[in-house]
Amino acid sequence: MRQLPEPRHTFIGELEQVINKYSQENQSNTPDFILAGYLEDCLNAYNRALQAREKWYGRPIGSEYKHIADGPIEPDAREGR
Repeated sequence: MRQLPEPRHTFIGELEQVINKYSQENQSNTPDFILAGYLEDCLNAYNRALQAREKWYGRPIGSEYKHIADGPIEPDAREGR
């Protein structure tokens, strides 16, 4: 009997599992690990674009979006309540 690989408890490992769980690799016939890597690259490119934009406007990089890395914020916290 074929043994399944150990689950990877990393962002990309979890992303691979979600892609596989919902069979999102089927439409493109692309392995889940390739799609997960692509999506991770997209997030990294988006973050680089945000940093470039903030630098262009002379704003501190990352201060406005720090909450994204820290996890979700309750709606009241965003509104300063």
